[in-house]
Amino acid sequence: MRTNILFLFILVFTISAVADVPAPNSFYDFEETEGTTVIDQGSAANNGEIVEGSGVLVRSTGGIFTKPDEGRGCIEFTEENAFGELVYIFIPFKDFMNSPNYTFSAWIQYVGAPNWGYVFWMGGDVWPEDPMERHVDVWLNPGNNGVDCILNSVDGSQPRVATLESECGIGVMDGEWHLVTITLINGVSMKFYLDGIIAAETEATAEIVINSGDDLYLGARPNDADALTSVKLVGLMDRVRIWDVALDDSQNEMLYLMEGPNGGSVGVVEKPSAPQTFALLSNYPNPFNPNTTISFSLDNTQDIHLDVFDASGRKIRTLAQGIMQQGRHSMSWNGADDNGNGVPSGIYFCRLTGNGKSELHKMSLIR
Repeated sequence: MRTNILFLFILVFTISAVADVPAPNSFYDFEETEGTTVIDQGSAANNGEIVEGSGVLVRSTGGIFTKPDEGRGCIEFTEENAFGELVYIFIPFKDFMNSPNYTFSAWIQYVGAPNWGYVFWMGGDVWPEDPMERHVDVWLNPGNNGVDCILNSVDGSQPRVATLESECGIGVMDGEWHLVTITLINGVSMKFYLDGIIAAETEATAEIVINSGDDLYLGARPNDADALTSVKLVGLMDRVRIWDVALDDSQNEMLYLMEGPNGGSVGVVEKPSAPQTFALLSNYPNPFNPNTTISFSLDNTQDIHLDVFDASGRKIRTLAQGIMQQGRHSMSWNGADDNGNGVPSGIYFCRLTGNGKSELHKMSLIR
């Protein structure tokens, strides 16, 4: 009994020290669509629209469509339409989009020859005569093999932050999935994250102009329908999220590790220039039924245990035991104990131990 009490005390203390990724205001994974309506699964419930054919809200062949990928879907912007008719996703303005702290994040896979490609645009449906109306402006830059962003400050300056493959080690036009994230901190500091690590950052000389009501567009600027040199995305987009808070470094890394490179499917890949740490990350999905994937990283080769406990502190499953190499790993749990018996719905805890260190994480099984 004393052992269980001590375990629960350590467990509660450790969980409070682990920073989880907060739920986004808006979340579009493109699994849920109704005609041309894209369902927002975040707390804002701010549904978007798929727009095809020079701004006409109709479904047509080509353009944007849901692409099956191991049972999941994503949005594809085709090269044919990128240089012809206009295709984009329209997200209506909501008050949380004018926060001085925000995070915009999307999984992107660029295909074809390197070219300009829009990710986020929030500056009106036509190019604003007043550049101060440009609030969120994020695009892929073939010259940098990276991502650029220009915003506008109240003093008239235009701070710009751009990622360079030569500096961060990540090129976004290699035909692979990449997680592109930009954060605004206290209205002045901007950070770009690629695949969960800081790739570029800058600080404005004055506060960024707050969005007063402009809608958000994914994949294109609406006034570029007839552009011969396209600035529209050519490729795939998945799992777009918007927060009215700025995710910190550890939360951005957790988001990447939870989802991996396959358009929102679970997986973990190595990232260049990323330091290795001893860490147990959030399982995904969570809540889950019946399978979930638990990711963790090791700062060196060591003897580890990865175990699952119930709410009383009783160990019910050992997922990994023995020597494991430095780096990132992931293990699946199917909601069964060591005897292969399914466990009931409830709260469970995963504990990673090794080299005198221990971390725990709470999981919710819903049958």
